[in-house]
Amino acid sequence: MVAKQLWGEDRVTIELPGGALSSIPVSWTDFLPSDPYQTVGNGRSRFRVDDLIALADLVALLTEKSVNRISSIVSPILRPSKGRHRDRCA
Repeated sequence: MVAKQLWGEDRVTIELPGGALSSIPVSWTDFLPSDPYQTVGNGRSRFRVDDLIALADLVALLTEKSVNRISSIVSPILRPSKGRHRDRCA
């Protein structure tokens, strides 16, 4: 058995019973070691760490945009104009 990249993907060349050679995707075999995520998690985790980090980054970005948008709407309302403020104090 030989593993190498062919046609843009990792493939394994195997010898068939009649002696002919055939190339198949590595993902169809158990030639590569198992995915550490699957091995360590043993099916207990529903999310990968990289996916959770990407989600946290997305939430932070959306939250920042929302806060900026809300601030731009609320700030003029909360900041009294100079003329009205003087009138109240006088």
